Parts: sequence; structure tokens; C-alpha cells
Amino acid sequence: MVKQISAYTGEYDHFDDTACDEDMRRLDRLVRTLRCPDPASVLRCLLQDLPLNEYATLIGKTFRVALGESVDEASVDLVS
Repeated sequence: MVKQISAYTGEYDHFDDTACDEDMRRLDRLVRTLRCPDPASVLRCLLQDLPLNEYATLIGKTFRVALGESVDEASVDLVS
């Protein structure tokens, strides 16, 4: 069960989109972590959100992916 604690409204009842979006990203990350017991399933779960069918050059290809703490530290090599 999830309970919404914040109404995401500030002074003058202005809706705080930024705080709401950040909380939604954190909730999504938590759900993925709980649903995906291993690193391969986490990556598979993340790939489901991408429109891969729009990138025909990727279909059927094999890659070696190494992740770091940031995007700058990641490497992607085409294997076949």
C-alpha cells in the first residue's frame, strides 16, 4: 500500500511539479528494485521502457555494457 503524504502544494496552493516528479522517479526506482532480483533483470526492465523497435540498426545485435557511477563512466561495445 502506498500513502501520499504530500499534496505537493506550496505557498499560495501552487503545485510543485518538480517535487512530485522526483518522488515519482524514486517510487519507480524502488518498484524496479523490488521486482528485479538481479542486474540482468533490472537492465531488461529498463529496456522495456525504450522504443527499441524505432531503432532498426540495434535489432539482432549483441553488446557488452559496463556501467559506472555516471553515464560518462559507462561503456558500450558492439560484440556482433
